[in-house]
Amino acid sequence: YQHDSFGKNAFGLGASYDFGMVTAYTRYTQSKQKINSIEIDSANTISLANQDSLDRKIKTKDWSVGADIKFTPRDTLGLAVSQASATNFARYTDFGGVHPMTTPVYAGHEAHEIKTKSTKLSMVYTHDMSKRTTLYAMADYTRTKSKGELRAFDVDGVYTGGFIAPSHTSGKATTFGVGVRHKF
Repeated sequence: YQHDSFGKNAFGLGASYDFGMVTAYTRYTQSKQKINSIEIDSANTISLANQDSLDRKIKTKDWSVGADIKFTPRDTLGLAVSQASATNFARYTDFGGVHPMTTPVYAGHEAHEIKTKSTKLSMVYTHDMSKRTTLYAMADYTRTKSKGELRAFDVDGVYTGGFIAPSHTSGKATTFGVGVRHKF
């Protein structure tokens, strides 16, 4: 568990077990962060008449499950699946002016939320040439999807329903690699 002065809380769990020929492992991590900030107006003064605020919440989760399979004392095949997700929520409040009684009057709010999910399948083969030298070949396939919405709210903070700007993106990537690792 970790808590820092920036408002971030994080924790993680992990486990592995060696069954002899197969070593299985799993892990899970999660973090949350809340950021509140007030922007100073153009005259570099802190005046309620011109202050805008930005509140952000960031939440991440990721997990993985995998196994290393030893075929011979020198040959190992590693297989894993993992998934990472993140939610980034931001709310911007525009103070449009000051009421005669010096109470801020909201000109409106905007809320933007982006959700991203990435899934990865991994495979790596290693062959120990000696105690210090290893040949390896690896392949990864990753699929990522993002979804975002921009919403507008009225002066009372009620969702107007009239301004929605959804966005959807997705992508796929395949990575291959071969190499030699030598420990000095």
